[in-house]
Order: sequence, then structure tokens, then C-alpha cells
Amino acid sequence: MGFHPVCTGVRPTACDAEISVAENRLKEITSDSEAIEVMQGLAKTVGELQARKRLSENITLVTDHLEALKLSISASHAAGKITTNAISLKRRATEHLRHGKTLREQSKTNLSNLD
Repeated sequence: MGFHPVCTGVRPTACDAEISVAENRLKEITSDSEAIEVMQGLAKTVGELQARKRLSENITLVTDHLEALKLSISASHAAGKITTNAISLKRRATEHLRHGKTLREQSKTNLSNLD
């Protein structure tokens, strides 16, 4: 029997065994990449669940922030509709804007404290 050109100095049966080992290792690597994909999917799911948990723990801060934004938008719209020069109307609109801005700032501070 002659020597295999790739496996210099090794009889063909020994070379075939090495090829078989290499092929099996390639199959394992393929299986590992599938396992990696599964783990990445699980990591994504865990991240989503952690985000949901964090939201549920801080839902009042989030809803307060949304309410402050709504109030701020309402006050801005109201101020934009004022066409009279009445001092009292301007004063009320300004107070609403300040109050909305204060609530918005408080909400942002509360949300930033979550990090």
C-alpha cells in the first residue's frame, strides 16, 4: 500500500481515521454554533424580562413622567392659543407652563436616578 498525498508518511487507514476525527470535530463545531444561537436568544429573552421587571418596579415614576408631559403639552397649547393681552390670562398660562416644566424636570430626575 502507498502513502496518502495529504498525510505524508501515514498509511491510508490512519489518514482515514484522522479525517474521520476532523469531520466529527466539524460536526461538533456546527452543533456549538447552534447552541450559541440558542444562548443568544435566551440572553435576549432574559434582557427583555429584566426590562419588564424594572418597568413594573418603577411604573409609578413612568406614569408620573407621562402625566407631566401631557400637562406640559396642554399648557403649551393653551399658551399658544392666547391672543389677548390680559395680564391675568398670561399669568395663568405662565404658571401652568412653569408647573409643567417643574413636573417634567422632577420626572426626568426620577427616571435618571433609576440608572
